[in-house]
Amino acid sequence: MKILVFSGTSDSKAAKITKDMLAECKKRGMNHIEAVTANMFTTDLKQLEESHNPDIILRLSTKTLDTARPVIDGMPLVYAFMGPAKVYDEIQKYYHE
Repeated sequence: MKILVFSGTSDSKAAKITKDMLAECKKRGMNHIEAVTANMFTTDLKQLEESHNPDIILRLSTKTLDTARPVIDGMPLVYAFMGPAKVYDEIQKYYHE
């Protein structure tokens, strides 16, 4: 499964969130996930979709995305008080090996 982490945060923060997300997914038995991280302010979403063909998009922003792919709100990974478990539950719904 491939996840596009489309971020409105700094590149370093997005990289840390992606690394932590992959580790937590692995703990939950989702062992075959590849993640691509991109900044929404410097990268075109359509080009990313074409070049990486992600199964889902994990959005680290409140911005609405124009895409036909499933979009998961990843803001709870940025702000833990929002309950990050729900993000992993959503990823699990789309997970396939």
